[in-house]
Amino acid sequence: MIPILNIENFNQQISAKNYFYSNHLDVHLKNNVHHFDKPHKHDFYLCVFVIEGEGVHEIDFNNYDIKPGRVFFLKPGQTHYWSFSSEVKGYIFFHTFEFFSLSMNELQLNEFPFYTLKKSYLDLSPNNIQYFIEAFKNINDEFHSNQIFKRASLLSLVNLIYINFLRTFNQKSIPEQSQSVNDLVIVEKLYDLITTHFKHEKRATFYAEQLHITVRHLNRITKKVLGKTFTQLLHEMIVLEAKRLLVHTREQLTTIAEELGFQDYANFSKFFKNKTTESPTSFRKRY
Repeated sequence: MIPILNIENFNQQISAKNYFYSNHLDVHLKNNVHHFDKPHKHDFYLCVFVIEGEGVHEIDFNNYDIKPGRVFFLKPGQTHYWSFSSEVKGYIFFHTFEFFSLSMNELQLNEFPFYTLKKSYLDLSPNNIQYFIEAFKNINDEFHSNQIFKRASLLSLVNLIYINFLRTFNQKSIPEQSQSVNDLVIVEKLYDLITTHFKHEKRATFYAEQLHITVRHLNRITKKVLGKTFTQLLHEMIVLEAKRLLVHTREQLTTIAEELGFQDYANFSKFFKNKTTESPTSFRKRY
């Protein structure tokens, strides 16, 4: 199975509560070389700022270029790994859901589109890069300090950098595509519901009832925020989980089909081929 890493896997050498972690990117990669080049998941929110270096970052079977000025975002459950073609420099921090959400912040994690929409990265303009270098440095310095009120300070610094990411994101978005906070919250809840129930429940009515909205409203929101219908979103998430199981486990194809809620392998194979143009066997061998 795909390993799921938590903050303790990276934070054992530091005498601090395991709710937050920060480091220089090159130091982090050197200390955790046994983790980053193999597919894995996290149970925390992760933010990486690349200042120098190149390579490829694969997130849920999508490849993204690693390049200066790019910030990557991952939420719990996403599968990823890094492949570098040159030495990299930058910063990395990650934190638990509780660290940010159990505070008195006006904003919550599900209101930040760079996590909710699974956009995965944000490119900073040359005018903004120096500000974010200083912001990441302040977070890293605070984390490695022994000052009182350290947690409160970290929370304030992270909240501030997220707000500035949000401003940058909105500046790059087309005005008509800007999303209301309520719509983003509903989409985030929908992702969680599908992740929990899709193996046994594929009816739009079920998810609409859980969200206390109509199916028509559900489709209107997914179309507005994601540009796709509920059914398209559901099928994408099933295909993604199928790919994870095909590539990162040794389970039999019939077992995978059963785990995904299909009555038999033939139905699963037909569905997978319809969505990806290749059979599960072919995808597993090719990948």
